[in-house]
Amino acid sequence: MKISWDILETFFLHFRPKRFSELVSVHGHLDPLVSINMRPSTHVRVKISHKESLREEVIRVYQTVQQFKALLHQWFSVPPQNQKLYYCDQDLVEMAGPEEMKWPQKELYTYNVQNGDKFIVDEKVRILLLSQTCVLIFFSC
Repeated sequence: MKISWDILETFFLHFRPKRFSELVSVHGHLDPLVSINMRPSTHVRVKISHKESLREEVIRVYQTVQQFKALLHQWFSVPPQNQKLYYCDQDLVEMAGPEEMKWPQKELYTYNVQNGDKFIVDEKVRILLLSQTCVLIFFSC
């Protein structure tokens, strides 16, 4: 029969051995050897580049791509609908290249954004449609 660690821990906490009480009376309660924080980071420091400018900012990872693009609009004056946003994982960018962030409702933490990673803001190319008369004039010249 296999006993789980949860059961053993519960048993130990409820029925402490006599020896444990003796050790505490001699040495006192000891501080933990290691303090482990298992909570995920909610903010990370990243680099963001647009054309020739580069910014280093602390961003929330629990925001959507759409919300992040709205924030980028404030910093770079590029409307969210005209942005192409790329994520560069500092460990994987050499092998896989930048990843385009296409899904507006996807949250940033799902990309596993870490301190030191980089985002690239690019503007979409605008294609101007010419009227048929201009096209005819263009080809007739």
